[in-house]
Amino acid sequence: KKTMAEAVFRTKCSIYAAGCRKRGREKEALHYESLPESVADFSWYLYILECGDGSYYTGVTTDPARREAEHNGSSRGARYTRTRRPVKMVFCQKAESREQALRAEASVKRKTKEEKKNIVKKGFYVLT
Repeated sequence: KKTMAEAVFRTKCSIYAAGCRKRGREKEALHYESLPESVADFSWYLYILECGDGSYYTGVTTDPARREAEHNGSSRGARYTRTRRPVKMVFCQKAESREQALRAEASVKRKTKEEKKNIVKKGFYVLT
């Protein structure tokens, strides 16, 4: 929902800015073009959860604490990890953007269990 709200907000600001520019209000157009970046801080995080069976689950989120709680039994998260609960957040790293976090997640998903264990041990991952 947060991602969809962000996308709608950005779209509406760009539409309004285009209208301002069309009517010669350049200063107001610049303000509305920069508004999404200044008002909304949508920070994205790459995370790794360690499941009860020793496997790892990776993902991208804007709220790591809520994601861990969901995976530990809330109605929404429980369906994903029903057989592997409980889980523990063992790694979390902030990304510059959603795209960067998704690229890093794809890269981490390709790693073996031992490589993921090393990332957790080091406490950081070079985001690509």
